[in-house]
Amino acid sequence: MSTTATISADPITTAVVHNALLTAAREMRETIQRTSFSPIIYEDRDFACGLLDADANTLAEAPGLTAFMGTLSPGIKKSFDKRGKDDLEPGDIFCTSMPAFTGSHSADMMLFMPIFHEGRLFGFAASTAHLVDVDAKDPYPTDSTDAFQEGLRSPPVKLYCAGKLDETATSTLRAAGPAT
Repeated sequence: MSTTATISADPITTAVVHNALLTAAREMRETIQRTSFSPIIYEDRDFACGLLDADANTLAEAPGLTAFMGTLSPGIKKSFDKRGKDDLEPGDIFCTSMPAFTGSHSADMMLFMPIFHEGRLFGFAASTAHLVDVDAKDPYPTDSTDAFQEGLRSPPVKLYCAGKLDETATSTLRAAGPAT
């Protein structure tokens, strides 16, 4: 059963809401690009981001790297097929770098966060980006001959639980990064 309701709206309201969602997705893109430390993200826009409904259907996606367009929805759906979604709470943030979920290779990590309104799951904010520091054989492992040369392969895990950083998940991610 779908968790989204069918609502009838006039064309003007539909256009206003549609454009507001697209604007929000573009603002997400600009924020990610402006705040990134990675030149692959801030110069090449090697990422995608968008907003999805409670069933993880795409509502709005900012124009980005063509290879990532349309991958957020299936990635979130596969994540919840794998791990379920009965334990969602406000403040949760999930991450995965499984190629079957992100639509690419392990160096591309997907982050997504449930959005709640009045105690109900309303939708998701999500992004996928190429990360250069996830223990791949080189920063852009496109010539890999083995999946594990592409870096950390993380199943969908909670990076934040109800707004609190999950130390187990972050210690695993830190171990995959560059040696410090």
